[in-house]
Amino acid sequence: MTKARPQLSLAAGVAGNGDLRTASSPGPVSGGIETPGEPTPDDDPAIQRTGELAAKAVYLPKMWKDFSVTTKPATLMTANEAASVTGVPLRQVHRIIDAGLLGAAVKRRNKARLLAPRGLVGLRLAHETADVLTLQGRRAVVATSIRSPRQSLIRADMIVVDARPAAQTVRSGLSLLAKARSMVSSTPEVLGGTPVFKGTRIPVHDVADMLVNGDRPAAIIKAYPQLDADHVRLALIYAQAYPARGRPRIKPRRLRIPKASEMLAFDDLGRA
Repeated sequence: MTKARPQLSLAAGVAGNGDLRTASSPGPVSGGIETPGEPTPDDDPAIQRTGELAAKAVYLPKMWKDFSVTTKPATLMTANEAASVTGVPLRQVHRIIDAGLLGAAVKRRNKARLLAPRGLVGLRLAHETADVLTLQGRRAVVATSIRSPRQSLIRADMIVVDARPAAQTVRSGLSLLAKARSMVSSTPEVLGGTPVFKGTRIPVHDVADMLVNGDRPAAIIKAYPQLDADHVRLALIYAQAYPARGRPRIKPRRLRIPKASEMLAFDDLGRA
């Protein structure tokens, strides 16, 4: 799977058009960095000073009030749920957690590592910037994302990272996961509690396995007329967030049959 590249630009006052602008020389700068007529951080507290680079300060305005991802504050997500929502492979989710990049956004409950929703955008950014930022730079980007979820542009390692695409990915992932959960029911009366599509006895994980094995959605819908394209598409999302419980089935061992056999008399054997 090809990893999406984050939108980056040089942070030392360099916009995408190549113009150099610093706090002492205001002018038109693209990408949301200081524009004509905008007040300095001393005049307007809504503008945040992110740091100094070679004695030149770069000012990044806080924009798009609806930028942050809104979720239930008490909700904690498993690594599988976080992988489903962010699109980050599960193995990379664990590696990012192991590296300590998500900081206090990782909680421990009953020996399980859970992720607070405020760390989802940071998780996506940590994955996207793995090839372009140092470990220290990635740590700074994630920390800023968690500390200031409404900040859309984050500076690290001479680079400005646009966090808006990551936030959009997370919002979309949360919406799809909520929709997938709303289509599934699990009760002891139906297949012993196996997750099935509501109003049916069709196991969700069976449909997801069919997709993984190469079956086309049209063929699955033909086999199960109760389902539509949304059911099939969301089955994979649900299965990724909530893997089937229990050990995988073990294939029975085959009885090895000798390729050839021959009966010999004891007297035919050579004497030692």
